[in-house]
Amino acid sequence: MKIIYLSKEFANIPDHEVLVRNHKDIESMGFNGVVDEIKRFEPDIIIEREFNDGVSIYDKLLKQFPKVKKAFWGIDSHLNFKRHLEYAENFDYIFLAISKFAGHMNNLISKPVKWLPLYFPGRKIEVKQNPEIELSFVGNFKQHFFKQRREYLEILKPYGIQIFEREYSRMPEIMNNSLISFNCSLSCDLNFRVFEALGYGSMLLTDYVDDLRKINGLTAFIYINKIKLIEYLSDILNGDYAKITALRKSNQQWILENHCLKHRIDSLIEMIVTDKQLEF
Repeated sequence: MKIIYLSKEFANIPDHEVLVRNHKDIESMGFNGVVDEIKRFEPDIIIEREFNDGVSIYDKLLKQFPKVKKAFWGIDSHLNFKRHLEYAENFDYIFLAISKFAGHMNNLISKPVKWLPLYFPGRKIEVKQNPEIELSFVGNFKQHFFKQRREYLEILKPYGIQIFEREYSRMPEIMNNSLISFNCSLSCDLNFRVFEALGYGSMLLTDYVDDLRKINGLTAFIYINKIKLIEYLSDILNGDYAKITALRKSNQQWILENHCLKHRIDSLIEMIVTDKQLEF
């Protein structure tokens, strides 16, 4: 299938011919230049993967291709649900990364809305036998809406957590060199950090969100409160190191075989064809 992928990420998707474009291409090539290129490409479908950056908005571009099927993959419905509801008018198919919002939107619009969770966006790095960091966190925590995340990080400081504030470019290196990666969602979202921690070969210590239980085969330490957080941390640190290492390797393999971008695009296309919600 010939796919236009509107995204800021590179998309190497086997079995499909993919042309990736984003707002930077419009700036460098000009709006008409991108439109002409897409016309020459003759896509079967245009897929937009949301980037919540305020500039990756393509409604004007999408209107240039009324005969091409279009799918929107909304990532941040916990932040942008109202915008997603309005933006949906530009598309034939809607996919949301948080299942409860897919259910909400299904009740509000006539177009098909399906759940399509996030994925591991990186590449394989060999799992370290002896990672140098016991416990780490990579991400943001200072804004007012990260109150719970900050509270948990404070609890973990006596246990030696190393915090790498917004060092996203180093995330593969840090997670790969960490025995345990800590995660705390913002608001019921099954975030990228879940897949990144496992994909880079770290044990995942994460808070409970409903969608975690919908990912078949996921192995993680899922805490529901402060007591369970410390209990699970101790279980990992005091557990059988050889078994923990084997689990980190099998988790990574499971991610690479089931939860990369290729798998999500294949699922998106299958759900369009069958109009059935897949399991993950």
